[in-house]
Amino acid sequence: MKLRPIETTDFPLIVKKYVDVFAAEPWNETHDPTQINEYVQNLYAMNTFIGFIAHDDHSNGFIGVALGFIKPWYQGTEYILDTFFIDNTKQHSGLGTIFLKHVKQELHIRSISAIMLDTERSTPAENFYTKNGFEALEESVLMVSSTTEV
Repeated sequence: MKLRPIETTDFPLIVKKYVDVFAAEPWNETHDPTQINEYVQNLYAMNTFIGFIAHDDHSNGFIGVALGFIKPWYQGTEYILDTFFIDNTKQHSGLGTIFLKHVKQELHIRSISAIMLDTERSTPAENFYTKNGFEALEESVLMVSSTTEV
């Protein structure tokens, strides 16, 4: 597996794959490619953005994407993994685990001490992250509020 930083020329591929991956089971989501493109561009424009694309060693074909950003914290710099996905045809092959290990190695080299992410409970994603060394924080809860309700 080859891992490399995301470049602006990757945006069309990332957007297409994002829409395709999250349209499939278990998510069954519908995404507007224009909105996903804007999301990717806005993340990329952050001065703390770190993102990777994984390619197959042999065919150089697309495997997956990791999009995130670093966040300073009193206990050290953390990486917020905002989006992580593997091409539909490569899921359940072990490549996601390999990709995530490469991402962890790259972040360790950059002295980033932890990866934080949020995902839905009781989903294949939760199982994947648990299998790969992530733990749910018992003392934390992810919360959201609309800005229209002031």
